[in-house]
Amino acid sequence: MPQVSSIPHSYPPGPGLWPVHDQPRPVPYDQPSAPRPPAYVDLTMQGTVGWTGWVPPNVLINGWPVASKFGRTLIPVPPGAVRVDVFALWTKQYGRASLAFHAAPGQSVPVFYALPYHVFANGAIGHVKQKRPGLAAIVVPLIVCVALGVLSVVVAVAASA
Repeated sequence: MPQVSSIPHSYPPGPGLWPVHDQPRPVPYDQPSAPRPPAYVDLTMQGTVGWTGWVPPNVLINGWPVASKFGRTLIPVPPGAVRVDVFALWTKQYGRASLAFHAAPGQSVPVFYALPYHVFANGAIGHVKQKRPGLAAIVVPLIVCVALGVLSVVVAVAASA
């Protein structure tokens, strides 16, 4: 006696057994377009560990975190609009800087980032080498302190003479 299965056939029945409305129709096949080559962000984090900062800054490209280190890193990105956000994190975020540009397929776009000298300044970012911001906020108070120290010594010497 033949076995009867309640499970529908997993293969299509022979020709002429399909109902008219269930006839398989050819699916238009679109030739896939050739994949576009990626663009590249040629990111240079200026400085070194220990001298510039102990922890490399955090990098977001189009909102996605990417691995970062001091020195040069080549990062593939999809061609089109690109936004690079960089910030350092110690006890709070500091040195925030952003750069938006358009990258063509196969193009390598140079991006340079420099950390500030202190946590109260923004970072510097651009397509050419950057100067570290915030030096004046450190040097000016130091000069004022040295000048006050020298002035107090001069006044003390003049008063004892």
